[in-house]
Parts: sequence; C-alpha cells; structure tokens
Amino acid sequence: MVNKQEFLDTYSYFDKDLLTEIIDIFLNEYKGRIDKLHADVQSADYESLRFDAHSVKGVIATFCAPVLKEKAYELEVLARNLVETNGNGFNKEDYSAKVEELGRGLEIMAVELTEVKESF
Repeated sequence: MVNKQEFLDTYSYFDKDLLTEIIDIFLNEYKGRIDKLHADVQSADYESLRFDAHSVKGVIATFCAPVLKEKAYELEVLARNLVETNGNGFNKEDYSAKVEELGRGLEIMAVELTEVKESF
C-alpha cells in the first residue's frame, strides 16, 4: 500500500520526531475514520459519506499510497453521485462492502507505517 521510498523521499527534510508524530496520529485515528464511514452508510448520509471519503483520501495521500487513495476517491465519487441524485441507486450492502475494503487497506497501511516508524 505505502510506497515507503516515496514517503521517505517526500519527507526527507522533516525531523524524525515529527514524522513519528504524523504516523502516530494516523494510527490513532484511522479506525475512527472507518467507523465514521460505516455510520454514514448505515444512516444513508450521502453528504457526510462524500466528505468523510474525501477526508480519508487526503490522509492516505499524505502517506504515498496511490492504490488505496484511488479506492477512497472512488467512494467519494460514488457518494457525490448519491448526493446529486438524492440517493438513486444506493445499496447499503454494496457501500458497506466498499468501506470494508477500504478499511482492510487502512489496516495494511497501519502495519506498514508502524514498520516505517520503527525503522527511524
């Protein structure tokens, strides 16, 4: 998921303590972000789903994980379409599955970022 070399190159001028803090923030918050996406789906809150998917996409981009970023972007676009069509085509199970897939990717990303942090 995480392109470790790109991440390290991108942040090569950052203090290792700051990078550790950024990683720790992700590790402490990512499960809550997935929980929020699940809640958005369960409540059929399309605008919150769009906003929260967009937010997760930005977090993922910070850590140079383009494949996972694309999955978050796809969820964001789907949610935007739901907003624009007042929920036309919404299927709770389908969207829950997309959030689950994104969550599995974030779990992998968490493991990889823990490894990066430990390498400092």
